[in-house]
Amino acid sequence: MPVALEDYLGIAGRPVTALERSPAGPAPFWKRLTAVAAWLRVEHVATESGIATVTELSGERAHGSIRLRGDIAGRQLEPLVETLRALATGRPEFDTPATPSRLSELGRDVEVLVAVSATCPFCPRVAAAALRFACASVRVWSTVVRADLGLAPDAVQSVPSVLTQGRVVATGSIGEYDLLEAILATDGPLP
Repeated sequence: MPVALEDYLGIAGRPVTALERSPAGPAPFWKRLTAVAAWLRVEHVATESGIATVTELSGERAHGSIRLRGDIAGRQLEPLVETLRALATGRPEFDTPATPSRLSELGRDVEVLVAVSATCPFCPRVAAAALRFACASVRVWSTVVRADLGLAPDAVQSVPSVLTQGRVVATGSIGEYDLLEAILATDGPLP
C-alpha cells in the first residue's frame, strides 16, 4: 500500500542538508519536500550554464558520500526521498536483515556508481540500495548518475548499471543483498 509523502517524511528527524549545485535555481520539488520535512534544509550554489546538476546529501550521523549527478526527475525521486528519510532517522530500511551485518564486513573504502534513467522501472530499486549502503557505512561512496543525460562512463551499456572500482559489477534488476555481494567481491584500490 503506497504511503503518502507527508506521512513518509513528516516525521521527527535529525537535520539533513541537500546541497544542490546547478545553473538554475533549486529544483521545484525541494519546496514541497521542505514543506513536509521540517528537518530538511536545501542549499543552492549556482554553477555555469552547461554544467550538470550535482546534489550532495548529508546528515548529522556518520555516513559515506551520497551524490546524485544530473537533474533528479521521474523515477529518481523515489530513491531520493528514501535516502532523505534514512539520513533523518539514522535507520536505512534494508530489504533483508542480513544486509547490515554483511555491510559491516567491508574492510576498505569502495566507490559505487549507479547509472540510471528517469523512466527506468528497475533503476529506483538499485539506486536506493546503493544509497542505503552509503547511509549505513562511512566506507561507501555512492553516486547515482543519469545515463539518459549522457553523464555515465563509457562502460555503461544499459540501465541500471552498477560500477565499483571503475568496473561494471551488475546490470539490470538486482536485489539489495546480491548487489552488496557483487560489490564485496570486487577488490583493488579506488581508480
